[in-house]
This record gives sequence, C-alpha cells and structure tokens, in this order.
Amino acid sequence: MPKPHHTLSQTTSVPFETAETDALRHAIERRDIAGAETCLTDGAHTDLECLSFIPEIHNDDVDGLTATSFAALADCSRGELLFLPLMLNRGGNIHQVDSRGRTLLHFAWHEVVARYLLEHGAPVPDGLRAPLLEALDLPAGETLALPGGNRGYLDADGHPVPLVRILCGEDYPWFERTRCPVPAELASDLVSPSLASAMAEAGYTCWPGHRAGAGGAQDTPPLVARFDASVEIEHALRERDTPRVDRLLKLGAMAGSHWFSFAADVDDVESELFEVDALGLAVLMDCRFGEVLLTPLFEGFADFEGPHGEGDETLLHLAVDPCVCKWLLARGLSPDDVDANGSTPAETLPSACKAVIDQWQLDRALPAATGEGRGSKRL
Repeated sequence: MPKPHHTLSQTTSVPFETAETDALRHAIERRDIAGAETCLTDGAHTDLECLSFIPEIHNDDVDGLTATSFAALADCSRGELLFLPLMLNRGGNIHQVDSRGRTLLHFAWHEVVARYLLEHGAPVPDGLRAPLLEALDLPAGETLALPGGNRGYLDADGHPVPLVRILCGEDYPWFERTRCPVPAELASDLVSPSLASAMAEAGYTCWPGHRAGAGGAQDTPPLVARFDASVEIEHALRERDTPRVDRLLKLGAMAGSHWFSFAADVDDVESELFEVDALGLAVLMDCRFGEVLLTPLFEGFADFEGPHGEGDETLLHLAVDPCVCKWLLARGLSPDDVDANGSTPAETLPSACKAVIDQWQLDRALPAATGEGRGSKRL
C-alpha cells in the first residue's frame, strides 16, 4: 500500500510575500536568468508559499506556490527545463512539501520536468521511482501498471502526481511530452544568444564557457537545461534570427502543435491578440517589419494551406502588411478561404491589403477577357 500523504512533513514556510520574491517571479516570467540570480542574492526566498501561477493549459489558477514550485510550472508551460534547476541550485529543496501536501512532482506537468525530478531525488515511495522513469520512456499514450497499485504520495486533496494520474487512466490532459528535443551539444547555438550568455555565466553545466564551480553543492541536482525545438522556435522567430529558425525547422520544430501569442501592437495592452502556430507567427513577424524574411524559411517544413490561427485564420487572414499579402497570393494561397466567423481575408484585413487582393483578383480576370478578344476575327 502507498504511504498516505500525511506522512510527509511540510518543509515550506508560512505564506507571506516579499518584494524580492515577487521580483524573482517576474524574472522567471521574463526568462531572465541574470535577473533571477540578482533577486536570489538580494534575499528572495525559495520556500515561501506566496506566489500564484496562471497557466494557459489548465482550468484553474494555481496558488500557494513557492518560487521553486513556480519555476517548475513555468518550465512546464514553456516545454523546457531552465529555472527549476536554478532554484534548486540556489537554495531550493528538491524534497519540498508544501502546506497542501504537494511535492514538486505535483507541479511536473511536463515530461522533461518530471524526469529531472525523478532522476535527482524528488520524494516518491520505495519501489516507485524506477517504474515512473520507465513510464517516461514509453511512447505517448501507452500506460504502465504501477507495482501493487501504488499511487505514490498524495496531496491534501488526495491527488497523486500528474504522471501517476495519467498512468492510472485519469483524465489529465495537461501533462505534455517533449516533441522535438534539442540535442545538448546544439543547445548553445539554438537558444537566444543573450540567454546562452546568461546560462554560461550562471554556471549551467555542459555549456560552452560556463563558470566552473558556479553551481550548488555536490548533493544538489545538476544545473542543466533542456529545450524543445517546437517551443524554442518562437524565440528565434521573435528575434528574427533566420539561421536559428532554419536549424530548428530541420530538427523538426513543426512536428509540435504549439500556439503562440502575438500582440498586434506591443505597446498597447488593448491591442488585438492572435493565437497562432509557428508559421502564423512568422507571417505576423514579417508583417510587423514590413518584409518577407521568415515565412519563406518554412517552405518544405509546413503546409501553407489551411488554418494557422486559433480562430481558423489562414495565413492570408494574418497578412496585415501589403507586401506579405502579395507574397502569399503569389505563392498560391486563396483569398476565398474563410475563418471561423465565415470571413474572407479581404473582409478582415486593412484597406491596403484589401486593395492588394482586389488587384490580384482583377489581374487574374484580365487574361481570360483579353484571350477572348484575341480569338475573335476583325471584320
């Protein structure tokens, strides 16, 4: 029989917030390693239950979080392993149990985070660690019977960790798998240069130029990072780094089905928001800068037809710049496709783009009319 949850003693502290810990939360949200280290140096706590997380893939907000469990959820939401190892190397406790009986594995909604915690000592009952690691090696969708029906440590509401829940057949759709892992030896060339520099300075191991001995004590989990090409391509697109985009596409970045948020105006909080896939993001970034630079890189890696936005928008629906709109029309995209609201691109795009579509339709109609004239004999 599994040990009941109340056998695990709470290790976290009473819930009160400090300015340093709140600043640490913002640094994690911004993917700012140097900023996070500064907050920790200035006295941010890793064990205070004072933070909340608003996930995009979960039904409810998650509150009562420490900076360590917040980092775990942030990493899961981004499909990577980045800030959780930093927290655990700067004072966080991999054996953390909060006031609701939740271990860090209760916040492991992604395979890469769950594997890291299991491999480096997060608490599980005797005999369960190896089967759970074995389950992570199975193809997605396959299940593994746990020895003796052991559901592991439960939280105060009687819930096992997400990995156990899906293995037991529970409906837990938020647990994600790594789609296109970036090989460790390529990671330093495929993440943002500023992030790579910060990681080297912080002492992430297996990282070119990392500061020797910068990590935590020998008994702490290693300061490592793991990335997914289908997630990392967002940052390469936003930075308009064409070599990185090309290499990530060759690694299989389009094999995932991630949606990325894009604000039409970054300086306006009321600006229109788009939820798009990677190719849709490339089109929107090209429109923002008024040149076709990123979109052609997806030739041969993605289907340009069909919807690329959460509202069934085609690439033409997203082409709010005339030169991008013209390029997509020349490539053969149809201006007659409709989105989820039944609207064609011409009905939703700015007037300059509508004029491009009107001219394209006129140019297509003219040859037929001209051909008829040429075929008739003069009297």
